[in-house]
Amino acid sequence: MTVNNQELVSTNCSKTKKSTKRCWSWQRVNRCLWLGTAVLVLSYLVVANDLAAKSFALRDCKSQLTELRQQQADLQGQVALLSSYDYLRSRVQSLGMVPVDHLPYAVTDDLLAKK
Repeated sequence: MTVNNQELVSTNCSKTKKSTKRCWSWQRVNRCLWLGTAVLVLSYLVVANDLAAKSFALRDCKSQLTELRQQQADLQGQVALLSSYDYLRSRVQSLGMVPVDHLPYAVTDDLLAKK
């Protein structure tokens, strides 16, 4: 008994040509749209969170700037007060210093320092 080739190959195993052109089904399009929407929502949440964190940091920096400007104004007022003539005169008197009426200078005809 001889068996030929065609009898050994079943009809289920025979190669059929598939088209190389892929057709996009609506299910695949919907999945891509949902995935794109999810990515956009996630990126929006990340950007919104980052923006909120930076706004809090900016508010802290602005309040710190206001405090530093106030400190600078206070210190400038203190410098002006301490360098005023009235304050210096009262301070000199409290230390017991007296004003000098005549200050003699050393005046000579010779040079005081030679090279």
